[in-house]
Amino acid sequence: MLQLACAAAQGFALLNGDSTISYLCKPLTSEEALATRFNDGRCDSAGRFFAGTICNQEEGVAGKLYRYDPATGTSVVVDEGPFTVRLPYAQHPTGTESFELVGF
Repeated sequence: MLQLACAAAQGFALLNGDSTISYLCKPLTSEEALATRFNDGRCDSAGRFFAGTICNQEEGVAGKLYRYDPATGTSVVVDEGPFTVRLPYAQHPTGTESFELVGF
């Protein structure tokens, strides 16, 4: 079955060929999940998936950047922000440089 890695509302997931989502990791707390969602994601050359959450100024929740490591099945916050929109970075093919789009 075809599967694509994606950032879904609650975390890191696989989009299945039948259009269903299978979550790999849901790093948001219950409170955060009510006020924010994941926005976009990218993989680096090591196969780790980076995804950002959106800011909810009304609820006081900042956008953050998370990293999911498929080798361990865990997710960590790699940048606490605060950001209004956090789009994960692109990496130069040599792995020596990273580029990122950030909205403030």
